[in-house]
Amino acid sequence: MKKNKSKSKSIIGTIISLIVISATGISSYFAYQNGFFSSLTKKQENTSNLVKENLKIPTNLKKKFFKPAELTRIGHWNILNFGGERSFKNSFKVNSIAKIILETNLDLIGLTEINYDQGKKVENIVKTLNEIDEDKSWKVITQPVEDMAYETNKDISEQVSILYKESKFKPEAFSNGRIGSSYGETFFKDEFNRDTRFKRPLFGVLFKELKSNKNLVAFYGHLDSPRAKKSRTKTQFIELNSKLFSQQGSQEVAEAKQIDDAFIYFKNLSPNNTSLFFGGDTNIMTKNNKLFTSEEFTSKNIQNYYENMTINKNLLKEEYEYYKTSLGESKGYANAYDKLLFIENGLDFINEYEKVNKFKTMSSPEGYSYSSVWFRGDIANAFETQLLGENFKKMWKDEVNKVINDSKKKDKYINYSNHSIVKNGISDHDITWIDYK
Repeated sequence: MKKNKSKSKSIIGTIISLIVISATGISSYFAYQNGFFSSLTKKQENTSNLVKENLKIPTNLKKKFFKPAELTRIGHWNILNFGGERSFKNSFKVNSIAKIILETNLDLIGLTEINYDQGKKVENIVKTLNEIDEDKSWKVITQPVEDMAYETNKDISEQVSILYKESKFKPEAFSNGRIGSSYGETFFKDEFNRDTRFKRPLFGVLFKELKSNKNLVAFYGHLDSPRAKKSRTKTQFIELNSKLFSQQGSQEVAEAKQIDDAFIYFKNLSPNNTSLFFGGDTNIMTKNNKLFTSEEFTSKNIQNYYENMTINKNLLKEEYEYYKTSLGESKGYANAYDKLLFIENGLDFINEYEKVNKFKTMSSPEGYSYSSVWFRGDIANAFETQLLGENFKKMWKDEVNKVINDSKKKDKYINYSNHSIVKNGISDHDITWIDYK
């Protein structure tokens, strides 16, 4: 009995020791975690202040982003694989996106290429915008993941988020009772008479513009990737090279040609005299812009911001270079994939031709001429133009040092060129916009 009692005491003592050790370990762990996150939060606050303190861009850049008080600016931006590990609050990517949206004077913008079921992370951009914008009224409506349930391959599924200033816009319900609606589940024919549908459905929201009390639908999309795919799963049809448009795949062409029907879809869900705007990464090459000026579009009064792409060609070495928006491999731009289409009803959208030729007298008190304003942010040269200052380059390097463990990768990313930092750290597409009055 004594041996058993002694043994019991020994076991109890061991258990107590283990509990004490575990408690000590757990308390140490939480102390470490609290210290780590406290330090991280403090660093994030400092980063946020750093962004606030650097909301100054050169005068020559302000001229390019000038927006007259009587105009409203809406746009689109494919923000490349958003929702990944670097999409946290005050990351280089989030801070850069927020700063560029603010500096370019957007009032409403659709963001595409939001990773599947990662829409909540767009709140990080909204929070940052409200920290650095004096207006502090930014809100977001994100496409529900349920709207893409028909697409079984979640690797290609994405969401759309629409950011807007609550001080200027009020979301309204469509006639189907929804605030925000998707288009894309219905089948249509491709040029080879095969049934297909959007790989990623378009998403739009009906807004009441508070200043004019007029209605606007803004809808967005990221179409199928360019060119025919060499491999497809057994459940998918084989994509073919388009016969209608050089170097395009049949799927992105079919989707692009269906955008005119999307205009009608959203028009039918909206009150009479509603203006409609589409912004998206269409993956339709610059040379195939004629797709959007075809009779299918013009017969429905759908206009293309780039309708006359020859306006600025004499200013550049390469024809149409001015309109390209997808970033090149190592410098500059490659294609005008990002399109801005609209139907004017109560609102007067200003296309490139009108801006250059009809608004020469519109200027700011500082003498900024509206006719020389860009339609894009030129993010490929963000560091060269000082759209992003040296503090952002430091932010990138600090983040790489913290996130990347592999020394070779770390050295590679640290020594990225300015172009590579932008293309890999922010987006491989430029931000684009159109103004209306």
